[in-house]
This record gives sequence, C-alpha cells and structure tokens, in this order.
Amino acid sequence: SSSSSGATSIRRVVDRLEHGRAVTVFAEGTTYPGDEVRPFHAGSFLAVARTGGEVLPVGLAYREPEAIYWQESIGQHGKRLLAQPAITVAMSIGELIPAAGQTTKRLTALTHAAVQSAVDRARLRL
Repeated sequence: SSSSSGATSIRRVVDRLEHGRAVTVFAEGTTYPGDEVRPFHAGSFLAVARTGGEVLPVGLAYREPEAIYWQESIGQHGKRLLAQPAITVAMSIGELIPAAGQTTKRLTALTHAAVQSAVDRARLRL
C-alpha cells in the first residue's frame, strides 16, 4: 500500500533468495472469482530479476466458489471455508522460467501467461 513498505518487502525477498530460500508469492495480491488471471504486482518479479533466480508458475482452480477469498475479512473467509464439507482444488505446475537476462516487465509478462495457462489446465481437471 505504500512505496516504503513495498521496497522493504522487495529487500526481504531479495535477501531470502540470495540465501537460497524459496519464496511463495500470489502475484495478483488476492484471489478473484473466475479463472481470469488478473494483472500481477511487479515487485516480486523485481526481486527475482535482481537475483537471477527462477519462477515456478502454478495455477489453481477451485470447484466450489466458497473457496475464493474475495472482498471479505480473513475471519469471515475462514468461517465460510470451515462451514463447507469439502473444498476441491486442482493445481497445475508450469515450466521453470529463468529470470537471468530478463527485464522485470518481461519476466512479469512471461509468468502471467504461464500462470494463466496453468489455471486453464487446472480447470480441465475439475
């Protein structure tokens, strides 16, 4: 929400990547109804581009709409999830995308396309 908190987050991700740690990022910032992958926040890709790491695109598709965390508090979402007898999710994992030599913009675009493809494949499994 602020440039200083964003810069701090990027520095933390860079530090973890430089120490060989994996970092999981939901680049859209939240989940949305439907299978359209929304624009990504580029900050996490800046961190990967700086360290020359790799991105592993993952796509998720939910059978039940109750699984979507959308315009509610985390507490409300948790209550709604716990009230469900089951939540079915399909996952599809794409190919690694090397960040070395990529601009942040290009890495973000490549990853966005790969995640959309993975979401589409995951949806077919449901």
